[in-house]
Amino acid sequence: MANSLKTSHDRRKDQRIAVKNCMFDLNLKFGRIIDISASGLSFYYADRQPWPEHLETTRGNLCPETIRPIRNLPVQTVSDFALPNKFSPGSITVRRRSIRFGELSYMQRIKLAAFIRQLSTLASTGATFHRATHSAPR
Repeated sequence: MANSLKTSHDRRKDQRIAVKNCMFDLNLKFGRIIDISASGLSFYYADRQPWPEHLETTRGNLCPETIRPIRNLPVQTVSDFALPNKFSPGSITVRRRSIRFGELSYMQRIKLAAFIRQLSTLASTGATFHRATHSAPR
């Protein structure tokens, strides 16, 4: 007997890696990255309104709070939707935005590949990614 349930086809061409404790900066609007691949990423953000349309095609910074961020990534929004809201209307809404990367420079591709390799290694060992911080010499 054939299975009558349809399964949704994942349109992503690259495997996504889960990310913890890393931010994405899109024109000084910040979101928490959910997952990333060589072709794009998704993140949560909280705001009263969806982010403006002019952010559809822009440049973003991956993990801007780390020592080695990846800056000026060309991005285009694929989807942006509100998550179920348990609070009163008009309150801050959590949204999920998925973006794809545009034409990356050679160095951006190298940095992104290294970042994803680091996340893959951490995921396979059960470790979590923690943002690097500067510390004052003692």
